[in-house]
Amino acid sequence: MLRRVCLFVFVVTALPLGGAARAAPSSIKVAETWADLLDREPVDTGRGARVRLGVEATERPQWSGVLLYCLYHEPDQFFESHNEPPDVLGPVRVYVRHESEPAGTPRRVVDRGEAGSYTMPVVQNARLLFVKPIALPERGLYEIGVYSHDDRLLASCAVRSVAAGVHPWTPFAVDWEERRAGRPIVRNSAEGIALPSWGGTTVLVFDGKADEKLVARDRGERLPTLVPRSPDPSLRLSLKDDVIELTADDRIYCREELNFLVRWWVNGEPYTPRPTKRLARQVTGQTPWECRWSARLEFVPETCGAKPGDKVAFQVLHCADGWDYVSDQRRHSMQQQRPDLKGDGPVRMSNVVEFTVK
Repeated sequence: MLRRVCLFVFVVTALPLGGAARAAPSSIKVAETWADLLDREPVDTGRGARVRLGVEATERPQWSGVLLYCLYHEPDQFFESHNEPPDVLGPVRVYVRHESEPAGTPRRVVDRGEAGSYTMPVVQNARLLFVKPIALPERGLYEIGVYSHDDRLLASCAVRSVAAGVHPWTPFAVDWEERRAGRPIVRNSAEGIALPSWGGTTVLVFDGKADEKLVARDRGERLPTLVPRSPDPSLRLSLKDDVIELTADDRIYCREELNFLVRWWVNGEPYTPRPTKRLARQVTGQTPWECRWSARLEFVPETCGAKPGDKVAFQVLHCADGWDYVSDQRRHSMQQQRPDLKGDGPVRMSNVVEFTVK
C-alpha cells in the first residue's frame, strides 16, 4: 500500500522588534492629473499620515527639472509661522543622489541654505498637494527617495537627465547704477541657466477650506509643472521703443533681478546661455508689488551672435518665489506673503515678443 508522506515546510520571517514587518518601499510613478494621484495607493508614513506620491516625469533634459508631488489629507489645523527645513515635503522628507555620487550616501535635496519661514492660511479638512522642485544640472540618473521622519525609505524613483531638448531660462543682466538711480535697465548679457524656485515647497489645495473659502478642483485638471506648459493670458508682455512692459490682471512682485527669467530666440533658433557652476547674485532694495513692470532693454547682439536685420524673440517667466541657478543647490527663500493655496503655483509664463536687430 502506497502511503503519501506530506512534508510541511515552515518559513519563519524575521520581524522587527515590537511589531509586524514594514512594507517594502513603493515606486513613485509619473502623475499628470489630480486623478492620477487621488487614485493611487497611499503610502503609510508610520505617523498616522498616509500620502500619495507622484513625479512630473522620469526623463527630462539637462538644465531642466521636475516637480515631486505629495498629496496628503490634512485634518483641521491652523498654520501660523511655518518654519520648514529644506528637505521636508509635507509629512515626509526628500533625498536626491546623482549616479556619480557614492552609493548609499543620499544627500538632501538642498545641500545648503536656510529653511523657509512664512505664514500659512487656516486649512480645514483639506487634501493638500505639497510640491517640491528637483533640479537636474548634470546628465545621468538621479535617484529620488522619500523618507519618513525616522529615516525609513517609503518610496523612490529614478529620473534620467538627457543631453538635449530644453530651451533654458536665464536671468536678465541688471545695470545696478541705473537701478539705484531709479531707471531700471536690463540686458541680454547674463550668464548661467536658472529655474524658478517654487519657494522650496509649494502647497496647493485640492478640496477643503482655506481661510474659510471652499476649494474644489476637478479631478481631471492637470497638475502644475516646474515650468508652465503654455503662456498665461493674464500676463501680457510687450516691447515698444526699447521699453519692455509686463502687465498682469493682479498684482505681482516686480524685481528684475529676483522675479523674472527670460529666454531668447535668434531667427527662430533657441539661444543657450553659457552655463556656469557658481555665480554671485546681487539683491538690493524693496520689492514693488504692482500690476505693471517695465524696464528699458539694451540688447547686446554679440551675446547671442545676432546681426543687424536678424529677428530676435524673447519670453519672460514670472517667478513669484524667486529663482535659483540650476547648478547651485542653495535655496533662496523669497516668499514674502501668505501663499495662494487655491492657485496653480508661483510661476507664470508670458507671451513671446519679437523685434528686428538694428
